[in-house]
Amino acid sequence: MILDNNIDKFETNILMQINHILEQKHNNRTLSEMSFTDRSFLNGIIRKLKPNKILEIGLAAGGSSAIILNAIKDFENSTLYSIDYNTKYYQDNSKNTGFIVNDYLPELKNKWNLYTGGVSAKFIEDIGNNIDVCLLDTMHCNPGEILDFLTVLPYLKENAILILHDTLLYAMEPYIYNFRYGCTTNGTLFSAIKGKKIYPNEGHFGNFGNIGAIILDSDIKDRVFDYIYLLTLPWSYLPTDLDIMYFQKLFSKNYDAKINEYFNGIVLGNSKNFIEMRKTNELNNSFNNKLSDFDNKFISFDNKLNLIDNKLNSLINKLAWWIPIKKLEINSEMI
Repeated sequence: MILDNNIDKFETNILMQINHILEQKHNNRTLSEMSFTDRSFLNGIIRKLKPNKILEIGLAAGGSSAIILNAIKDFENSTLYSIDYNTKYYQDNSKNTGFIVNDYLPELKNKWNLYTGGVSAKFIEDIGNNIDVCLLDTMHCNPGEILDFLTVLPYLKENAILILHDTLLYAMEPYIYNFRYGCTTNGTLFSAIKGKKIYPNEGHFGNFGNIGAIILDSDIKDRVFDYIYLLTLPWSYLPTDLDIMYFQKLFSKNYDAKINEYFNGIVLGNSKNFIEMRKTNELNNSFNNKLSDFDNKFISFDNKLNLIDNKLNSLINKLAWWIPIKKLEINSEMI
C-alpha cells in the first residue's frame, strides 16, 4: 500500500470539480469545515486506494461526504456509509445533516448510505464488516472518538486506513478548543494507535497538519486494552444512558469479559465524577449567590452610610458658615 505524506497532492483535479461548492458560506461559515489541505488529503487517499467500503462517523453539513462521494464516483464497487448523531445540522436546525450532498450534489447519492439519530454503536452492525477506510470526525473531546474507534475496530479489514480530522484542533485556537473544551481526543488517538502514520504539512508546530491517517498494524485487534484505557482520561461530557447501552451491547458482542468489565467500571467512575462535579458546581453557585446577596446588602448599607455622611457634611458646612457669624455678633455686643 503506497501512501506517503504527499498524498494531498494526488489527483487534486478531482477535488477541484466540487471545491467551489465546499467554499461557499452558510451563516458566515464555510460549508466545508476542512481546510483545502484537509480536503486534498482525504481526496488523495480515496483516489489512491480505490476502497470498496468507506465509513465516516461525523459529517455535519456533509463536506467530507461530498469529498468522498466525488472521489469514488467513477469507482464501480465503492460505497460510502455515513453516521451522525444529529438528524439536523448542528449549526442550523433548518437544515438536515449532510445537506451539502442533497442540495448540491444529488447525482452522487447512489453510492451513499446515511444513518442519523444515534451513536455509531447503534448502526455499525447494519453496516457490517470489511471496512477499508474509516474517517472519524465527531466530538474531538473525550470520550468521543475513542468510543467510535472501539466501536468500528472489530469491523475493519486487516491493515485498514483510519483517518482522524482535527488532530491539532487544540493548537489552532487553544483558549477555545483546548482550555475550554479540551479538544485533544483526536491528537491522542493519532499518537496512541499502532500503525504507519501519514500526515500533510500545513505548518502547525512547523511540520504537521490538522488531519492524519494511520495504516493500522495487522495485530491492532489484539491491542484493545490500550484503547479502552484511553477512556480513563477525563471526560468532557457524559453520554446518555441509552447511548451507553448501545456501546455496552456492542462491546459485549465483540470484546471479552475483562474488556467489558473495564468499560463498565470506567463508565461508572465517570458517572460518579460528573455527579460530584455537579454537586460542587451547585455548591459553588449557591455560595456565589449568597456572596452576591451579601455584597448587595453591603452595598445598600454602604449607600446608607454615604447618605448619612453626606447629610453630616452638609450640616458641618452649615455650622462652619454659621459659627463665624455668631462670633462676630457676640464681639459686636461686647464692644
